[in-house]
Amino acid sequence: MLSSKLSAALSPRSVAVIGASSNPGSRGYYVWRSVLLSTGLERLWAVNPKYRFIGERPCFADASRIPADKIDLAILCVGRKHLPAALRQLAEKPPEAVLFAPQEEGPLSDRFEIEELLESASAMGARLIGPNSIGILNPAKGINASFWPRMPQPGGIALITQSAMVATGLMDHAEESRLGFAGIINTGLEADISMAECIEWFSANAAARVIAIEVEALRNPRAFACAVRKASQTKPVIVLRAGPGSGYAADRLAAGRFGTDAGDDRAFDALLAASGALRVRSYEEFCAAAAAFSSGTLPAGRSAAIIANDSGVAALAADAADSAGILIRGLSNRTIQALHKAHPEEHIPVNPVVLGASAPGERFAGTLSMVLDDPGIHGAAVVVGPSPVSTLDPTLSEIARAAMKTYKPVFVSWISSRSTPVVRRQLAAFPDSRIIPVRTPELAMRAFGLLAEREDLIRERRSPPQHGRSSLKKEKLDGIRTLFEHVLHSGRHVLGPREVRELISALGLLPVPAKLTTSLAQAIDAAKGIGWPVAIKAVSEGLGSRSASGLVFLSISGPDELAQAWEKLTANLEDFSPLARPEGVLVEKMASHSLERELRLSIRLDAVLGPVVEFGGAGLASSLYGDRAVGLPPISRLAAERIARAPKAALALGDYRGLPEINWETLFGAICRLSDLAAAVPALRELRLEPVVPVPEGLLVLDAEAALYDAPLAADRSFSHLALQPAQWELLRPIELRSGRTLYLRALIEDDFPLLKDFIHELSETSRYYRFHTNAALSDERIAELSRPDWSAGGAWVLAESPDKSARIAACGRWSALAEDEAEFGICVRDDMHRLGIARRLLLWLESEAFLEGFHKMTGYVLRGNEPMESFMRSSGYEAAPAPAVSPTVAWSKTLRNS
Repeated sequence: MLSSKLSAALSPRSVAVIGASSNPGSRGYYVWRSVLLSTGLERLWAVNPKYRFIGERPCFADASRIPADKIDLAILCVGRKHLPAALRQLAEKPPEAVLFAPQEEGPLSDRFEIEELLESASAMGARLIGPNSIGILNPAKGINASFWPRMPQPGGIALITQSAMVATGLMDHAEESRLGFAGIINTGLEADISMAECIEWFSANAAARVIAIEVEALRNPRAFACAVRKASQTKPVIVLRAGPGSGYAADRLAAGRFGTDAGDDRAFDALLAASGALRVRSYEEFCAAAAAFSSGTLPAGRSAAIIANDSGVAALAADAADSAGILIRGLSNRTIQALHKAHPEEHIPVNPVVLGASAPGERFAGTLSMVLDDPGIHGAAVVVGPSPVSTLDPTLSEIARAAMKTYKPVFVSWISSRSTPVVRRQLAAFPDSRIIPVRTPELAMRAFGLLAEREDLIRERRSPPQHGRSSLKKEKLDGIRTLFEHVLHSGRHVLGPREVRELISALGLLPVPAKLTTSLAQAIDAAKGIGWPVAIKAVSEGLGSRSASGLVFLSISGPDELAQAWEKLTANLEDFSPLARPEGVLVEKMASHSLERELRLSIRLDAVLGPVVEFGGAGLASSLYGDRAVGLPPISRLAAERIARAPKAALALGDYRGLPEINWETLFGAICRLSDLAAAVPALRELRLEPVVPVPEGLLVLDAEAALYDAPLAADRSFSHLALQPAQWELLRPIELRSGRTLYLRALIEDDFPLLKDFIHELSETSRYYRFHTNAALSDERIAELSRPDWSAGGAWVLAESPDKSARIAACGRWSALAEDEAEFGICVRDDMHRLGIARRLLLWLESEAFLEGFHKMTGYVLRGNEPMESFMRSSGYEAAPAPAVSPTVAWSKTLRNS
């Protein structure tokens, strides 16, 4: 949904520099010099009342005197106190966009001041870049509207940063490997034009082969995730962000610049994983990843070969490969024989292949060609250490020629920084070689790992779902809402023991037998009824860690032990929690289990990304080492599996020290149901299930806490409390047809893949051709893609024959964003369900959904000759747009109104 104003801002043809200067060192000097040297600008003007000319160019006293009717971009290089006046002058000839250059007085960060400037820009219809933006660069078009004096070379990297100095640092660093850019945009504080819009702009830019992003903070996580998800469908997206070590410092920086927290680093990683982006954590790793993806090659797997002129550097590369998840497997017999035949005087070659310090360039190239012919090798890393014989000139040129013959990625590392100028010259001589230059083998292997990760992501998106997802049943969810409503109406926000047990059961988990008591006698009777041994736990609002405060006693095997524990517990409660309001003591059955299999499942609120689901080991060790995985709702079955297997604690869940492997599906299902709960009930503030123990019957919850806050018990239609928008999975609406038959409208979800596949295969050839514009049968990969709609930019719905989730599909419809104010739709009805009014009812629903999301125009593309659909369009109030005779489709559109 790209506007003309955004295109004018990010790829201007005319630029006015307000505050242009001939005084070296001033911001107006640097910006004007960059603009002046831009070969791709059609018109440019300098504005400054101090000059009549700057060099040979005329300089205008104010913007109103610019002799032009249209200005694409105005760059304001004036002091902070002059910004309002400069904007007022521009109002007489309003530009499409305004860019605030960095302030010499320091960063412009006052929120009220920024809001006033934004209002002034918006009043004249201009978009705003920044504040505190160094500008934009478009090397391919010869446009440098920025503070940066050097134009990078053109290439396939689209760079978007919030930090100005990160942008300049990355451009400077990229010169070492001769990386080229499709464009550079520094968004600054993002008062108006956001990073999400820039990502979307570059995703539609054919010159951009990879999108590289630097993020400090997210003001609108959903818009960011939606843009990244869309972009990552067609090109890799790399994200650079400070890691967890930045901690509170990152929060302070984000709050000072963007008015928001940085958020939890694991939650941010979960957002990227759900969106299809790849994370890097340093300049060097960013440049290595950008170089790798710029090559346009992806490995078919994770097996790599290492070729080096020394065993030490080969070992470093192999170690880095292991850390990056890259496999250094043995070579095939055929490859070994070929290498041995070429050099029979040497030992039988292995992987890594060590050629020796005296290996010439031809030896490197020949070995590389033979290794790349091995079907079990998916790419190679060539490491050339400094040697008087293995010099990079001509070794690199020989390797480049060999790499031109393969589709597999080939990395070249040269270790010594003194060799970098030679590398630049050699790369310039072979611009089409597709070798990936990365100075150190460690970074080369990390980049190889990212390439493999991208290939895995593509394969995963194209693969049909292999397993069904365990969802929270509607009746269970209704019961949970009733439970929470009772707690809130009673003036409480923390669930009591009975309520927690009820919640655990509703989630499909197993609570331990327990009873709340208020006296020692009651506790002894409860223990006898439950069965020894037991545990006792204090129950009270306002308690911190009960274990740390001595408010939990375990493995009590008789009345005397229980009496001693009771006395200690009540004393500890008075000593360590004097302000607590005790409700009693919970007596629980001790469950026999292995300590290695104590787990933790939880839901908590992240300050930026909303509710997150966490899984890891239980206890102090897990907390100290942060051994947990995080997911953002909605969590798919496949994502739940990744979360369950990610922590180190998961190693104990397989065949471990004589223990049988757990039923993993019970764990995957629990994570999915927690995700459903977090998505469906915004009022849930926190849920902690710890420890959780796998047993043959399921997951046994030994202890749990749940807390609410004053928020709705049901999500709004857009799930605004979540960072990612799920399907409206709770909605099930009966639709009565004019024949009296009832169909059921519900959202299309991933688990509908087999039903959708059957529906499409049942279509006649004519129906399939008219709907999908092809005579060929749809592949499973294409059907899998259709079953995973992006709900943040549209929606997909089915009309099923019954409320049952396995019921046959009678019709499908979907809508998606097409332009800033326009959506498009598609509808398909099963052949035996034609002429029942189904298509009209479904279209009305799609129109209402699009209208509620802010779209005011709906468009459908109809193949020429599809007369029934053309008649349906006319009767539904749509009009055909003029189309060239050679166009196979005609666009039919309608203005949407509230109905």
